Amino acid sequence: MEPLLRPVLNLADRLMEKSPEIATVVDPDEKVDITIGIATFDDFDGAWFTINSLHLHHQDVMDRAEVVLLDNHPRGPESAELKRFETQLPRVRYVPVSAYSSTAIRDQIFARKLEQPTGFGRIYRIMHDTTKLDTTRTLAHASPAELVETLSHPNGWRRDTAQRLLVERGAKAVVTALVKLAEHAKDPRTRLHALWTLDGVDAIQPATVIKALEDESRDVRISAIRIAERWMGDANHPIQAAVLKRMDDSDRAVHQQLAASLGALPSGPRETAAVALLERYADDPVVMDAALSGLRGSEAIVLDRLLASKPPNEP
Repeated sequence: MEPLLRPVLNLADRLMEKSPEIATVVDPDEKVDITIGIATFDDFDGAWFTINSLHLHHQDVMDRAEVVLLDNHPRGPESAELKRFETQLPRVRYVPVSAYSSTAIRDQIFARKLEQPTGFGRIYRIMHDTTKLDTTRTLAHASPAELVETLSHPNGWRRDTAQRLLVERGAKAVVTALVKLAEHAKDPRTRLHALWTLDGVDAIQPATVIKALEDESRDVRISAIRIAERWMGDANHPIQAAVLKRMDDSDRAVHQQLAASLGALPSGPRETAAVALLERYADDPVVMDAALSGLRGSEAIVLDRLLASKPPNEP
């Protein structure tokens, strides 16, 4: 472990021992190979983005990692939401550290004068002593076929880079291979990359998107709704019905994306769909805001229909 993180994690462990009120959802019998320390000061958005990005792009690592979330302002306005990470995500420990007036990492940087230009630079890479550097050759000169294969790589940066290069090159020669990945790849992350690559090279087809709308991964379904906006404005396009079927989806995030995309429907179907969605999910503030934001002048029509409709449980 690098010296920069050691005092932070040692402090977290001491606090866990001395403060019984600090809960933990980390199973002591669960195998954990990596501990990731995150220090925050009233920055729920930053912590949320960091932790969820790690789970999305490095799922293979996060399955055996724990996150220690140090709250340097435990009486601040965002501490309650930060503590909820313990119950919302696996293997997260919330540790209030009121002794610091700024983030613990920041304190270490200034205490050791690492911010000063003394030959050390300002970019720090923290890694375990046993970490082996990736010696795989650069993707800059990889062929389109090799880039398509890289969309299945376990490393998120390589997948992202392969997708970017394919889009930049407009690699339509590998469209068939991309469709195969989008529809049949085992890893949902690979299916996601393939979908967005097809969209990026302007080779996506409605049939592929309709199939993705039924995908077992909620992230793929959400992306399929976004991509479907290409055709949702076309009168009587079959993709409209496929998108509206997601109204019965069991995942709240899918409802939220559906609400954000309904504005792409033509007038008439747009208002009807908005009313149906709000009647079922208006208790979700994100669904409410997203649906209303896409009405574009027909808010009064939707409001009148909602007022005229009966509550779901009323006979």
